[in-house]
Order: sequence, then structure tokens, then C-alpha cells
Amino acid sequence: MFINRQVLRPVLFLMFCGALLVKPQLTAAQPGNPIPSLDNRPTNELVEMLRNKNENRGLRGAATLALARKGQEAVAPLVELLSHPDQETRLYALTALQRIDSPEAKKAVEDFNTKRMLDAAQAKP
Repeated sequence: MFINRQVLRPVLFLMFCGALLVKPQLTAAQPGNPIPSLDNRPTNELVEMLRNKNENRGLRGAATLALARKGQEAVAPLVELLSHPDQETRLYALTALQRIDSPEAKKAVEDFNTKRMLDAAQAKP
């Protein structure tokens, strides 16, 4: 899978550490857990957080994890996000799908990776 390193590094960092920067009025951390939980938010609201490039990256990372925890319910909207024009949004969606244990999510990840490899193979040097 070919992903721009300039996008990948900050996204991974923010997914694991950056969620701490989430605005306190939007979410609250669980006692003993420094990463805010967005699990109580509706799926469509979480998907909008991923779609919004101007949203706080930490909040987008927390939304990614919350969508992954929603499981099968989030697969269809996440698959739609794989065709979003923004590379970072696609990466958040791909990350959430990789964490979901369902045949549909696994197929979507496999199809996405195959498409990216074909695109890279056909690209002119």
C-alpha cells in the first residue's frame, strides 16, 4: 500500500496521542483513560467529523476509534469515505475499517489496497 508519508506520520501520531488535544467542551475523558470517548455520538455525526478537514485532528482520531467500536453499523458510511477526495479522510476511514471485525469491512480494506496498488503500478514515473 502506498501512502504519502507526510500524511501518514501526523495521522498516526494524532490517532494515538493527539486525541488528548480535543476541546474539553466537546468530549470528556473517562476516569483513568486520557483519550476522550465519542462512543455516545451517532454514527452520522462521527462520519461528518471525519469528512470535515477543518476539524481538530485529535477529534477526528477519536471519531475514527469510536466508529471502529460501532462495528458493522459504521461499515457502509466508512466504505463511502474511502472514495473521498481528501487523502487524510480516506486514511481515517481505512484505519477504522481495519479495526472492525466483519467480512464487509475486511473486503472493503482489501479492495481499497488492491485499487491503490493498481493505481501505483499504472502511474507514470
